[in-house]
Formats: sequence, C-alpha cells, structure tokens
Amino acid sequence: MTHAVSNGRSEQGETTPRTIVAVLAHPDDETFIIGGTLALYASRGHDVHVIYGPFGSEPDGRPSPERLSELAAASNTLGITANTFLSSPDHSESPAQAGGLPLLANAIRAELRGLRPDVVITFDATGATGHLDHILMGAATLQAVGSMTGVSAPRLYAAVFGRRLLAAGLRIGRLTRRKNLGDVRDAMRIAQESQRPTTIVDVRSVLKRRLEAARCYTTALKEGAWWMRRWELLPVRLRRRLAPREVYARLIPPVSDSEVMESGLFGEG
Repeated sequence: MTHAVSNGRSEQGETTPRTIVAVLAHPDDETFIIGGTLALYASRGHDVHVIYGPFGSEPDGRPSPERLSELAAASNTLGITANTFLSSPDHSESPAQAGGLPLLANAIRAELRGLRPDVVITFDATGATGHLDHILMGAATLQAVGSMTGVSAPRLYAAVFGRRLLAAGLRIGRLTRRKNLGDVRDAMRIAQESQRPTTIVDVRSVLKRRLEAARCYTTALKEGAWWMRRWELLPVRLRRRLAPREVYARLIPPVSDSEVMESGLFGEG
C-alpha cells in the first residue's frame, strides 16, 4: 500500500519531457542530497517523482504532520511532481525486520512500473551518509531496477558526495569548531568508500531554489548537526563556489572503462 501526494508544479522548458524518480529514505533527502538536480530537471520540464521508505514516526511509516508540511513546501519549491510513501508491512517492526529487503524491493518495483521512469536515483552501498535507512533503500532499489528488463528499463544512479565537496566541509569544520570534526571525518571516510563518480550535474543555476527548499525544513535544521546547519544555509554565492555540481555514480547500465564522464542523467557526454 502506498500514499501519493501531488504537488502540481510544472515549468515547461523542453519539448520532450522525461520522468525521473528518486527513491530515498526520508523527507529532506530530496533537498539536502539531490535538491539541485531535481530542481534543474524540473525547471527543464521533466516530471520528477520521489518515493520514500516507510521510516516515518507515524504507525503506518509515514512522517509526522509537521514533516509532511515541510516536505510539501520544499517539494513545491524544487518543482517535484509528486511524492509517494511506502507503507510498513508490519507496524510493530522496522522495515528491515518486517520482510526485509525482498518486500521493500517488490514495493519499489511496483511503483516504478507504474511511473515508467527514464532515470532512477537512489543511494549506493554507503547510503551517501552512512545512514542504515539510506543503505536499505539503496540496496532495495538496486534489486528492483536490476530485475526490470527490456527497453523500458531505467538508468539507475546513486548519489555520492564528491571528495572535493567533503574536503571543503572538513576545512570549514576546522575553521569553525574543531571539537566536532568526528562526523565530518566520518563523511570523508564514506566518500572514500563510495562508488566511483561517473556523472556530474551542474546545478549552479538552481542553487537559489535549493536554498529556499532547505529553509523549509526548520525541524531538520534545528535538530541536525552543527555542520549540516552551516552547510545547508550557506549563501548562494558561496555555494556556487564550493558546491557547483552534484555527483552521481551510474549503477545500471554498468560503466565501461572507456566511457567519459557524463554531464547529465540522460547520458550527456
């Protein structure tokens, strides 16, 4: 069972719209991890959908009403077409316990078959941040997309934080609060273990919109780590210098050694 919420925003910029589906764990992942990419493709007229795992605080696995309100505002800002929430198969257990990976993969596959995406974005084996929910959703999505064959099979990308970006974060951390460098160093370790980047998306043109979306998540920014608050609320001009691109690793189809770095999710060279 799923719950879908439409946001109704569309900006037509291209004559042949395609469909991008992000399969993520929690509301705010779409903004803090891949917000620039989603905003960029939405502004070009493509349909952008997000599927979330059943990791919310409510009994059915949905987020709290407050987080849903924040998500609606952020989604409208980014231009996301609709959000879908997967329901927990057993309200008394975590998704990892209640049927595990196969049930989650089946639920994701069913949603993808209905949406017929050209591109799917998720997490790699590190979860981008090391979060268990991210890792579980990434593994289930890889299994789901890997079982889809034929001409309708989508391209699958994992969001990865580039090492240059994390190195900048480490430098900022050293300048601001040395005693809290442990979590930044953990992020650097994750970057070393993540998939090799294959695709770089230039998001400079939509960073103002991404900042507006980040500001919608008042609870996440209030409760999050000090470095996350500083990073997410960086002025647009500074962010254009430190994080002008979002980085991905293409998982499906596999990347050959002879391929050049892609500049977009549709195979642009």
